[in-house]
Amino acid sequence: MNQGWPIPFDPLAGSYFIEELTDRIEAQASELIEKIEKAGGVVAAIEEGFIQRQIENSAYEYQLEIGKGERIIIGSTSLKLMSTQKPPLLPC
Repeated sequence: MNQGWPIPFDPLAGSYFIEELTDRIEAQASELIEKIEKAGGVVAAIEEGFIQRQIENSAYEYQLEIGKGERIIIGSTSLKLMSTQKPPLLPC
């Protein structure tokens, strides 16, 4: 339960952190929707390659973050096994 804390422990700090993340996502989504509308709508944005460029840019930034160590992939970029020796297989 509270593990001896005198008051209930709130890991999300009153949800302020979640609200902040939600506000950021909403602002970014609104900005992207506005760009699509300025391009003439979804069909026009697809035809001119806007959507594909956004996907490519996002994937590129994601990979850069992994390469710089800013984004951690558990088991892939962190917490790797120290030994490269494979465990023995059990007989069938």
